[in-house]
Amino acid sequence: MPALDTWLGGGAVLATVERPTRPGSTGVVVCPPFGHEHVLAYRTERLLAARLADHGIASVRYDHPGSGDSVVTATATSHRDGARLAAEALRTAGCTRIVYVGLASGALVAAAAADDDPDAAGLVLWDPPRSGRSWLRAARALAAVSVAGIDTRPGSTVTTAHDGTVTVVGADIPADQAAAIGALGYPTGPADRMPVLVAVRNDGDRRVPAGYDRDGIDIVRVDGHEALLGVSSLSARIPAASVDAVGEWVTRRVPPEPVPAPMELVPTERAVVDQDVEEHLVRIGPDHLFAVDTGPRHGDDDAPTVVLLNGSSEHRIGVTRLQVDLARRLAAVGIRSVRVDRRGTGETGPVAADEPSLLFTQEWIDDVSHVLDHLALPADRVGIVGLSVGGWLGLRVAAGRAGFVVGLSQADYRSRPAAPGAVAAADAEARPHVRTRRDALVAAVKRHLPYRVALALARRGHLQFVEPVIRGPLAAGTDVTLVLGPGDGAVFRARGGATAAHRLAHLPGTLRVVELPEADHAMFGAATREAATEAVLATAVAAFVQDPSVRQAVGV
Repeated sequence: MPALDTWLGGGAVLATVERPTRPGSTGVVVCPPFGHEHVLAYRTERLLAARLADHGIASVRYDHPGSGDSVVTATATSHRDGARLAAEALRTAGCTRIVYVGLASGALVAAAAADDDPDAAGLVLWDPPRSGRSWLRAARALAAVSVAGIDTRPGSTVTTAHDGTVTVVGADIPADQAAAIGALGYPTGPADRMPVLVAVRNDGDRRVPAGYDRDGIDIVRVDGHEALLGVSSLSARIPAASVDAVGEWVTRRVPPEPVPAPMELVPTERAVVDQDVEEHLVRIGPDHLFAVDTGPRHGDDDAPTVVLLNGSSEHRIGVTRLQVDLARRLAAVGIRSVRVDRRGTGETGPVAADEPSLLFTQEWIDDVSHVLDHLALPADRVGIVGLSVGGWLGLRVAAGRAGFVVGLSQADYRSRPAAPGAVAAADAEARPHVRTRRDALVAAVKRHLPYRVALALARRGHLQFVEPVIRGPLAAGTDVTLVLGPGDGAVFRARGGATAAHRLAHLPGTLRVVELPEADHAMFGAATREAATEAVLATAVAAFVQDPSVRQAVGV
């Protein structure tokens, strides 16, 4: 039975209900981790939900209120509120035995939810951190070395803003919510009244939480989590054996009993963000791409629209909610947007234990083309904004189909995609921290090639160069804006960007390069994201909005 996409609690959370073909009494609330761990774990949680459905067990996966696609503000009780709404949805659908499963920092949420729920039937702590305090401390330390603008001097506390907001990779957490997360632990009440599984890493990096290493609690050791968490989303791999172990335990310890009728849930596909903005859930094209359509309330279907494309192999939310915030700010000035899960990301396509992280693939080019087909708008009413590979995709499809493209953190200028079904590796030159001596030698040779020789090689796909990638859209009259941090700016210049700008200045489309003095490529930093957002708003308003007050407000 197809999964059901719906908002719960009037838009408090966006959730996916996985419905088994053989409905049973057991339902699982999959409690999401915090911050970037949620992005990394997304497809793993989807695979678990699919495994459970095969055994007649329903599940709900969701975003915490105040994060992801939710339309409410984060509070100190967000982690409890989301789990409660998910459990209510399962009970409404006829599930009487609720199991709470939490992966990574989500284990803290699951333990609290099971403790709050007097009728909970089971708890799974899956690769749990030691405590909320230890997780928060480690997450802040990682942010200190990963986010532009964070002071890395010993003893620095600048991961806390003046208003108390705490910066971790993938989230800016309000002070009261951060305090609540830091206070989370593992209450032993659930262990006294329900089956409990603790699945810890085989490498010993994480331990059984205090109070849970005792008789009556099932403890297993699982492999593969070091390749899921603490890595980039592009490198993350689903720990398939671990997923199977958790799914098997739930099926065995809280087995579903038949229920007389299939679940009847009426999805809520529309959410009101505020008095001016609303969102709709849609599926697009032959591959049923999952997307969120954001626009002005009571707006026209043919309103000018921006397609938002995320970076790497991450889903529609964007780093630290960049895509969500962009969509809603665009809607506030009258511009519709669609943010989409490409194949192999988020809710789009089947999930497999051994699925690769796609990158620079023909499938993704086709996906963006299907989104444009769905919009069915003339080019002068369409814009494309993409982060990293999302910008590259926009440049590939924009000619004749979009009035403008904005490439955020553009660092890849390959002229040919990978073949369908294949994966193109990220260019080592754009990732100096992983360059080999051979990479350095090849890069040095490329820098000394005559421009016309390099251009000819780039057109044949032998090296990366700016001109072949931007020529097509500019020749078709599409305006191109590149928003680059210092590292990406250096890549632009090394690949002939300045010369390309001069050589292509006669074309009908215009090229604008915005260089940010300080920025991390992934745009985890708040200042980086705000600068990028301002550039996007200025471009979109200049193209689509005639109201003088709006244009003045964004500096057009």
